[in-house]
Amino acid sequence: VDNIDVDDATDGLIAAGGVVELYPSGGVVSPLLSSAIVGYTDAPIACHVVIRIPKTYARSFPKVEVIVQGLAVYDPRVPTTAYSDNPVLAMADIAVRAGWSVNWASVEEGADFDDELVGGVKRRTLGLSLVEPRPAEEWAKVFRVYTGCFIVWENGELKFIPDKAMTLPGDLTQTIDVNAIVAGTFRMRRRNPSNFPTTVIVEYRDSSDDNNWRTERAVVETEGVLSARVSRVSLPGIHNYAQAYREAKERLNKFSKDLIVEATLFDEALELQIGSIVRIIH
Repeated sequence: VDNIDVDDATDGLIAAGGVVELYPSGGVVSPLLSSAIVGYTDAPIACHVVIRIPKTYARSFPKVEVIVQGLAVYDPRVPTTAYSDNPVLAMADIAVRAGWSVNWASVEEGADFDDELVGGVKRRTLGLSLVEPRPAEEWAKVFRVYTGCFIVWENGELKFIPDKAMTLPGDLTQTIDVNAIVAGTFRMRRRNPSNFPTTVIVEYRDSSDDNNWRTERAVVETEGVLSARVSRVSLPGIHNYAQAYREAKERLNKFSKDLIVEATLFDEALELQIGSIVRIIH
């Protein structure tokens, strides 16, 4: 727990004789409750707050706001289990809780990618409450956006592949020539650019003021366009403008990539996966 506010500040409650007890890790019997309830010995293992509101507190029931960090997740780079705002570590934790096997080497690579500083701030962070129960498969689709990684299955394990610029020839997975392509299946086409969005708006939650979280927008537009075609996405797990702006910029750049290549390949292509870099000679 980072902060607790009662009616926007705890000072008034305390001055009126109120008490606020915070137990970040649980496992402790509250003196306040044990003194008020005969025989009380409960020690919840979860983080919790105990508040006493005196009758002299001349208001309605107070508004209690708590800023929490979230679950402790395993970080194989350290290794340790602690709070982290890294989205790859969060998704790996969801996978483990679902009983999945995880490629931990790829977790390290993906976590490093998200922690890389861009303009002095981490490339990608996450602050999201998963209040709605969903299968892990559906959360993986959500975290594909927040992690900035392709999330795939390989050899029975969940693997993270950073969606980033690669270098040639070092990151080249395979060269595909005419002998690797089934005859008559190679096709190249371009998408109609008139269908592309020219403006991307990413809505995010600005948490720079603890007492005034608000929804803000990051907007990226294509220059020289007279009639805007808008793509809007809400990403409440993003809490800073720099990350939201990069997300909008990356989305607009991907929309502008109009070349599509299709082909049916022979067995050698089985080593390819989402994120593989290939050279096609045809």
